[in-house]
Formats: sequence, C-alpha cells, structure tokens
Amino acid sequence: QEAIVAKVASNVAIISLTDSLRISLKNIELNKL
Repeated sequence: QEAIVAKVASNVAIISLTDSLRISLKNIELNKL
C-alpha cells in the first residue's frame, strides 16, 4: 500500500512540475510579443 501512495505522490509532483513548466512557457511567449 505504501508503494501506491508513493506512486500517486510522484505522479502529483510530475503533474505540478509540467503545469508550472507550461505556465512558464506561456509567459515567455507572451513576453516575446
């Protein structure tokens, strides 16, 4: 059961990382305009 919790936690961390990366990319593209 602990393995499942760890897997979920890492998935959440990856999702939040990709979300913040996407936001940063959007901001960079907006700054280019």
